[in-house]
Amino acid sequence: MDSFDRIYSALYGHSVDRPPVFPQIGDHAGIINGLPYKIMYKDAKKAAEAHLKALELYRYDITTIQVEPSWPVAEACGAKVIYPLDKNPWITKYLINSENDLDRLEVPDFMETKSSRVMIEGTDILAKEADVPVAAFMTGPITFSLQLMPYEILLKKMIKNPEFTHQLVKQSINIIKSILRS
Repeated sequence: MDSFDRIYSALYGHSVDRPPVFPQIGDHAGIINGLPYKIMYKDAKKAAEAHLKALELYRYDITTIQVEPSWPVAEACGAKVIYPLDKNPWITKYLINSENDLDRLEVPDFMETKSSRVMIEGTDILAKEADVPVAAFMTGPITFSLQLMPYEILLKKMIKNPEFTHQLVKQSINIIKSILRS
């Protein structure tokens, strides 16, 4: 069985020669190829090349650009994200700090923000060059909502104002659907 057969057989509940392997390799692909974390979020070609080399080294069954998707998408929505050279990115300014900020949350043009554009372009490169299935993914709506609003505030809102939380999650779902269509 090749990787395509293995993945699709497993997805349809059919027998496989071995379990398919889909590692959450993320920035490790850059590390083993001498790329700083920051490059994995800022250069689609280098990020894709690093993932292709990692795929060649480890021979797993499915690949993805595998940079953490929620930071670039939150940044595209208007959050401020810092991309250190040798550490994972982090959010320095949230888009939503109160219930009044919810109207600021809209589906952005993902190609206008470098980090989200890198995810899209990197996935396209992998789709053209990888000899295994290529996946695209995004964090779930609660996790993504926690990238848009400080954790401690949102956790309190979940209890004190579930309607606000419902609206935030609903808008997060629309954004997630949009990036996955990109």
